[in-house]
Amino acid sequence: ITRRKAGWDCLRHYEILLAGAVPYFLELPSLPADTMPGFPRDLVAQAMLLDGVPREAAVRQWLDQGGEDAHEPLEIDWSRFNASKYEELRRDMLLVAEQQLSSGFVAAQVSTR
Repeated sequence: ITRRKAGWDCLRHYEILLAGAVPYFLELPSLPADTMPGFPRDLVAQAMLLDGVPREAAVRQWLDQGGEDAHEPLEIDWSRFNASKYEELRRDMLLVAEQQLSSGFVAAQVSTR
């Protein structure tokens, strides 16, 4: 689970992606369009909306109740979860991250402006 901290763009979001994991990004629809270019926001949004994945209201409630220290764990409903679609999205996110978030790609974008 990640979210806006002091600003939208922080290394945590990228670290999650580059570790091969799928970030659950709170308030993702509020992320300004011109912020975090290259971040696969559409793919992350699709993953967050997969059947069986807790919705943002449930995640916020869980965090408000103590998160990992809460009495009830926050869990995926595996009976409804499409693991193959999740894996497809995860692979696509990692591919986008490798292609559009590398230092070489970013440097090339800056040098063409």
